[in-house]
Amino acid sequence: MAQAVRTSIALPVGGFLSQFNRALLGSQWVPFNALAQGKKVAVAPDGTVYIIGTDDGVYQIGEQQIRRLGLVTGQDVSVSPSGQVAIIGMDSGVYLYDGGSRWSRLGSGTARQVTWGR
Repeated sequence: MAQAVRTSIALPVGGFLSQFNRALLGSQWVPFNALAQGKKVAVAPDGTVYIIGTDDGVYQIGEQQIRRLGLVTGQDVSVSPSGQVAIIGMDSGVYLYDGGSRWSRLGSGTARQVTWGR
C-alpha cells in the first residue's frame, strides 16, 4: 500500500500567513493547523513551523497544538540549519531561543530582519 507523502507550504491569506499540508497522493490542500495565523513564518529542517502570530507572540505550531514560546514578542523569525530559532524583538534586538523557555538577546545592536546562512 502506498503511503501519502506530506509537504508543508506557507501561503499568504488575507494579509496573514497560513500553513497548509498537501498529501501528494491526493489533490486536496488541507489546513496544517486551522488556528495558526501569523505575520511571519519559518520552518525548521525537521519540519517544525514557527510563526510570529497576529498578536506578535512567537509560536511553535504542531498538527495538534500551538505552543507560545514565552512572553517575548517579535517582528521576524528565522530558523538555522541546526534548528536554532531567532527573532527580531519589538525593540529591534536579535533574540535566540534556548529550546526550553528562555530567550537571550544577542549583543546590543538592532536589526529589521533575521536570517541564517546555509
